[in-house]
Amino acid sequence: MGPLLFCLTIHPIISRLTCPLNVWYLDDDTIRGTLTQVLSDFSTIKEESQKIGLEVNKVKSEMFCQNVVDIQELDEGLKVLKRQLSLPARRSFNRKQH
Repeated sequence: MGPLLFCLTIHPIISRLTCPLNVWYLDDDTIRGTLTQVLSDFSTIKEESQKIGLEVNKVKSEMFCQNVVDIQELDEGLKVLKRQLSLPARRSFNRKQH
């Protein structure tokens, strides 16, 4: 019954998030969107959780930023995984003629 009550308790918070990707399994979540959306949703999660006696564990929290140069707005203590991603060059393959 505990996990069900937890899910029912945090559902109103989850429903307010704006990121296009918003996936949860109990207290583990993945949100994805623009940096502005993610920071806004993270702030909402923190503030609304505190109102019901919960807090975000920053030690376990990670944020991955792709192609972002300046991320001054992040909370202190939040682990930022920053990496430029590049795809391998396209290769074209020719069918071998028999």
